[in-house]
Amino acid sequence: MGYNYGSSFQGVKRSTVEGKHAVLEWNGNWVTFLDSMLQIAVFGRKNLSRNLFLPTRIRTIRINPAHHTSKIMGGEIPVSVDTALDTCSSGGVEIEGLHTAMVQKRQIKETVTLESLEFVPYGKGNIPLRNDVLEYGKICKEYFSVLLRTGRFKNLMEGPNVRISNNFDENDFKARLTLYLSHDDCGYSKVLHEIGKVEGGNDFLKTALDIIDSHALELAYDRLLSHLPKSHSFKNILDVVWENSNTRKVKVVEIGARFGGLFNFVAPCMMSQPLLELDFTATDTNVDKLSNIFENQLEMLKVKTEFLDINRELNIDGLGGKNLVVVRGLAQQSKNVRNSLKNIHSILIDGGFLLLHEITSNCDTLFDFHEIMRCVLCNDSCDMTSRSCLACAEWEDVIHETGFELIQQMSDGALCTLFLCRKRKQDATESNAIIIPVSGKDFNWVEDVKNELRNIQGRDNDSRIWLISENSNESGIVGLVNCLRHEEGGDKIRCLFDTSQDSESFTPLTETSQMQKLMKTDLVMNIFKNGCWGSYRHQFLNEEEFFTTPKNAYVDVLTPGDLSSLQWIQSPSNPESGEKYTVHYSSLNFRDVMLAAGKLPLGSLPEDLAHRDCLIGVEFAGYNSEGARVMGIVRSQGLASQIFEEPCFLFDVPESWTLEDAATVPAVYCSVFYALVVRGQVKAGESILIHSGSGGVGQAAIAVALSYGCKIYTTVGTQEKRKFLMQKFPKLTEDCFASSRDNSFQRHIMRQTNGLGVNLVLNSLSEKLFEASLNCLSKFGRFLEIGKYDLSQNRQIGSSVFLKSTSFHGIHLDSLINKDHPEWQAVVDLMKEGLRNGIVQPLTRTVFQQDEVENAFRYMAAGKHIGKVLINLTPAKDTISRSMFVKPRQSCDQNKVYLVVGGLGGFGLELANWLVSRGCRKLVITTRSGIKNGYQSRCFHRWLSLGVVVEISRLDVSKPFDCNKLLRQCQNMGPIGGIFNLAMVLKDALLDDLTSADFQEVCKPKLEAARNLDQATRRLCGPELDWFVMFSSVSSGRGNGALAIQWGVVGDVGVVADSETGNDTVIVGCAAQTLPSCLSTLDLFLSIQKPVLASLVKARSKEVTAEVDRNDDISNYISQLFGIDDIYSINQDKTLAELGLDSILVTGVKQTLERNFSYVLSVKQIRSLTIRELLNYDRERLREGHENDRNKKSETDAHFPLISPILSCKTTNCLVRLNTGSIEKDPIFLFHPIEGSIDVFRPLASALLDYPVFAIQFTMEVPNDSISNMANYYLSNLRSVKASGPYNLAGYSFGAVVALEIARILQNNENDQSEIKLFLFDGSPSYGASRTQAIAEIGYPLGNEDIEALGQRGTFEVQSLCYFVQQFTNISFEKMKQQLLQKSTYKTRLDLAVQLLLKVTTGIDQDDMTFSIDSLVKRAFAIIEYQPKDTLELDMVLFKAESCNEEFLKGLVSEDYDLSTVSIIFMCLCL
Repeated sequence: MGYNYGSSFQGVKRSTVEGKHAVLEWNGNWVTFLDSMLQIAVFGRKNLSRNLFLPTRIRTIRINPAHHTSKIMGGEIPVSVDTALDTCSSGGVEIEGLHTAMVQKRQIKETVTLESLEFVPYGKGNIPLRNDVLEYGKICKEYFSVLLRTGRFKNLMEGPNVRISNNFDENDFKARLTLYLSHDDCGYSKVLHEIGKVEGGNDFLKTALDIIDSHALELAYDRLLSHLPKSHSFKNILDVVWENSNTRKVKVVEIGARFGGLFNFVAPCMMSQPLLELDFTATDTNVDKLSNIFENQLEMLKVKTEFLDINRELNIDGLGGKNLVVVRGLAQQSKNVRNSLKNIHSILIDGGFLLLHEITSNCDTLFDFHEIMRCVLCNDSCDMTSRSCLACAEWEDVIHETGFELIQQMSDGALCTLFLCRKRKQDATESNAIIIPVSGKDFNWVEDVKNELRNIQGRDNDSRIWLISENSNESGIVGLVNCLRHEEGGDKIRCLFDTSQDSESFTPLTETSQMQKLMKTDLVMNIFKNGCWGSYRHQFLNEEEFFTTPKNAYVDVLTPGDLSSLQWIQSPSNPESGEKYTVHYSSLNFRDVMLAAGKLPLGSLPEDLAHRDCLIGVEFAGYNSEGARVMGIVRSQGLASQIFEEPCFLFDVPESWTLEDAATVPAVYCSVFYALVVRGQVKAGESILIHSGSGGVGQAAIAVALSYGCKIYTTVGTQEKRKFLMQKFPKLTEDCFASSRDNSFQRHIMRQTNGLGVNLVLNSLSEKLFEASLNCLSKFGRFLEIGKYDLSQNRQIGSSVFLKSTSFHGIHLDSLINKDHPEWQAVVDLMKEGLRNGIVQPLTRTVFQQDEVENAFRYMAAGKHIGKVLINLTPAKDTISRSMFVKPRQSCDQNKVYLVVGGLGGFGLELANWLVSRGCRKLVITTRSGIKNGYQSRCFHRWLSLGVVVEISRLDVSKPFDCNKLLRQCQNMGPIGGIFNLAMVLKDALLDDLTSADFQEVCKPKLEAARNLDQATRRLCGPELDWFVMFSSVSSGRGNGALAIQWGVVGDVGVVADSETGNDTVIVGCAAQTLPSCLSTLDLFLSIQKPVLASLVKARSKEVTAEVDRNDDISNYISQLFGIDDIYSINQDKTLAELGLDSILVTGVKQTLERNFSYVLSVKQIRSLTIRELLNYDRERLREGHENDRNKKSETDAHFPLISPILSCKTTNCLVRLNTGSIEKDPIFLFHPIEGSIDVFRPLASALLDYPVFAIQFTMEVPNDSISNMANYYLSNLRSVKASGPYNLAGYSFGAVVALEIARILQNNENDQSEIKLFLFDGSPSYGASRTQAIAEIGYPLGNEDIEALGQRGTFEVQSLCYFVQQFTNISFEKMKQQLLQKSTYKTRLDLAVQLLLKVTTGIDQDDMTFSIDSLVKRAFAIIEYQPKDTLELDMVLFKAESCNEEFLKGLVSEDYDLSTVSIIFMCLCL
């Protein structure tokens, strides 16, 4: 069903497979019992699609408690479901007429790490630069030559290494250089460019250093200098370090971090390891500059800073014991490289690592930036003629001479080289090695390994146990070693795996000199493959690997309600239908937009249609398989490059039409003929009201109605649309038109018909306009409803309308598009006749290209279109555009057989369901024990109901004979299309508790089965076998053996989900990955041509809970409040006000700080708090303890700067320009929050330099009695800057409501139909009113007697005054309330509040104080009274926090802030 029930709601004890009869638990709790009845009522309904259904309403419920008690038997009560009577009965309860709605299953957000397992050689390698990076490097080198030509560095650099290029065009060069100077990842060129402007002289070095400092962050990410750190190889190198560190906590230090910045790359790579705890210190000769330059990065990555000068003798007491040292540009930093390496050697632990990133002089292209760096870093104490870089061979020599072994060397071939070195171990000798071969099927070696691990603790620290597997590529030694290293003594284990399989020339490694070399480097993993030594490494998949470029694709929305999730998806490769249609144009319909926007419930669609995966697209024009031009309608998935199902309606395209013309016709005309002629029985001379006449259906309806000689009335939204229709249909006169924006059309119709009304109404309007349309019907009138929204919401209509003998018809083309429908043929005949006699004509259209799908949906949703909206899908060489990103989606061939080994387990059963949902119609499942439980049986019967041929086999694929027999049985059913091995035997234990027999038992379903299936399929199967997939666990690569797909912790089902901790289980640092996520990942993995892939969810180091307690951090609480995942990742100087803490939410924060953290701060102080101050408070709190918390009031008053929300009554201009953005761009208008001040917008305006930004502030002249009057006043001022659109309106909190009202005013102005873009920051009418009232009632409650005496407005005024006063003072609410209640009028209460505030503030004018308080109270009351008058049809975006601790608002407003009630479509972005 899709729920994750807790124990209290797991009341269904047992049930029959079909769900008609079950037994429920009775524990005396009526709520949980009734919920269990609802569960079984839903379960008992036929649901072959496995969709999620939610109970939405009940016709009748009867409860007889006395009778109920008599039916209880041992704490259980039977329940039965009668689908014929639509009842569910249990004990004394009967539920009748349960209505359910099919909904989308909630998508759980989780960050999934996707990797491939690759063999990575040790030794030397190359990662060539891309051509664009090489070109950039060439520009930098040429520029350096220009500087030398001009003599800028004449006195500074006259060494023999300087080479001047004479072969370049200087003007062309400068033009190319300019292209790079604006890029963030081109810091190299910027530094050269700015240094080139500096005149030579005594201050040159200091100036150059300042320039380099100012661009240090850009240099760290420079595309040339950071090519290697950004590569896969960089992570591979760091993985080697982690694997060989023998500790979870890895200590890393970077030397010269100010100019290196490698911690920006090292820390994220190492933290991607699930189990690793990173202790990183960035060092430099100037720590202050380092901290200032990289402040945000250091805090976000939790990197410490410390002073270190590599050219001095080091104090290892503070820096010793490091696992890894990283340096970028050691040659430039060092006066003597050998001495520096010796210093580094001293701070590393025995066996520790050094990672160097160096400019090497033997590269193909030499850049001279290192010359400047050497001069700057070493200053005048350096020998300017000495070399500042070494060749790779020279580095190899000096590394060896200073006590290091070179493990890996990677070069970009042009500039830089990475050197991974290991501090040489003196104790790694062959005499200390214990050799244990681990080959053989009998696993006799298990006891040897156990004995040696027991004894290793008593031996010398330099002893090693070498597990060796030779002359084989099937060994599970890699996973075995990864597991053993987690056990006691595991740090002594080493792996030696030779995969060469050269039996004729095989020589045991122990008899070769290579063994001595391996012992010397003493690495954990030593794998010989493809003629070299290396190890297997997990590499992140590239983003481009997440997409494919198939021949055919279709469009669907991944997250209904989020149009940005519209995505091209791979079409089925083997469709069930033999016919195919190549689409050149597909048309959008309003149903498509409503579904994509999440506005149309799935339950409003026919049941057989709603279960489909994709519902977008019904109309197309293109070619059939014989090359004939056709246009038609399909049930769904019509926005596609090809259509594979037989269209429900299909018509030949007239010769004079283009395919673009044809795409505008089928759906609209079929709908109109069905509505007006078949159902409406339209007659000549009748009158008809057609809503939204400029739309596709509207134009078609006008054309058909005119052909019948009807009197037509139509509604439109703009003057432009009215003019268009009058030009297209000259018979339409001015009296035929009315507005669709409000219900004024009702008066127009009744006036034009002398109160009689019209004979037919073709309606697409909703809510109040729906009722107004009903009122337009005449006696015997027919109401034709083509919209779905009101019907899906079960809108009630007064039955008195039928006293006029009227009739109501639901017009749903998606129910008609079925050849079995009795009226289908009539519509087909009408369409053909209309095409012949010319009634059916192409419509006006707007065409978008295939990479503009989202824009097309937004355009139609905003109501901007006239006629139809088309997507041009004209194929290029029978494939979709190569520039398109297509999400892989696998499909099964219905003629092929799919084998799932272990298919009745948790994951196996869901995989089988997934295969069936993707078209599998022949399924073979192997199992050791057969069908054992009800869920397995239900799935089995469901598959049979869907027409799937299912075979359950008990053959054991770990036995060669059974494996061959099983595959031959599969082939008797058809060619084998896919094999999935999920079988497993779980015997998790320490090695000491396992036996050889245990290893044999565990390996059979994995290793033996994989070998047998591999050998058998090579003999029996041909190219028809699409998938050969072995499922394993993540411990294969990070702990336990591996082949094909390594899963992390699989949630929801299976072994882990059935454990005590369930989805909260964490294994090897991995959290549970939900099943839908796993299956989505499988979709991707099956399209990637790599043999071993891995998927995992990294466990969070500390789970964030919504509960706030005294032992928590304030910074954690604030993070939860604003939905911030990592508080260190944002600007530490941002105040809470800048983060979005408005005047309403601040009250809850104030109470929480006082209650949970004993911090007494005024509202003003809270709003001015910065993130940095919060973090400092947490640190201070840890140091001082809770006993001093309550004494901090006096400290905080002095510590926090005060930001005054006081307005000036002397200010006259409400429009203020906040930046100097380009006048060529349309300005952005920002509307103030409830305080009336615009200070909160200044940081935003400074970030929007490309646009002129104006802020609207509150002044004395602004009317304060209503939102509407305020909006009209602001609009008149706004037009002084921009007389006409387009308008960009944005409002924060209260300002969001004002901006929305201005948009409504503009939209309803028929003389100004400007484009409007509306951005709402944490605000809406419903949200603002609910929060304001809730804060007043909860934060400042009054007694019933006081409320009755004061009235609604008086009560709110007292609460608002209390709120304002507490922003500046610490007067308790009770004391403040009593003083205000003693005053009899609002004016005297206002005066009291002003006097109280003037006593505790300085420098504030009394008139200003009075104005500020009075205006805020009135604005607050205005937002409570405001009700939007009609629906908006424009682009609207709501920005809101992803999660927020506003418990008091739960149930008052929806997740979308109730904006769905005031806007046809909007987008909600959670930040």
